[in-house]
Amino acid sequence: MIVEASPKLPAWRKAVNDAVVQAMHDSGDDGKFEGAVKVEAVFYLTRKPSVKREYPTVPPDVDKLTRALLDACKAVWTDDALVVRLEVSKKYAVGQSGVAVTISNYP
Repeated sequence: MIVEASPKLPAWRKAVNDAVVQAMHDSGDDGKFEGAVKVEAVFYLTRKPSVKREYPTVPPDVDKLTRALLDACKAVWTDDALVVRLEVSKKYAVGQSGVAVTISNYP
């Protein structure tokens, strides 16, 4: 039996996949990647008012965030094994939390 670490994760993955599908539709390109892919992502996390640190050096871990993101992007590829380059960071959000993602052919 597999249990998600966060009960919110399935809904988040669906929201990301839906956003990816919409972005593909808006761009006029509904095709899936078939070759090597580069993913650039910045996760914007909510900072509680009491937090004074500059960077989010606390959970969630950037690797866990990245895994959830790649798993959520099913509309873009047949397998996230196509990803050969990752550029990922996490920051505190100035406004709304979320993730900004760019997926492109590599190189």
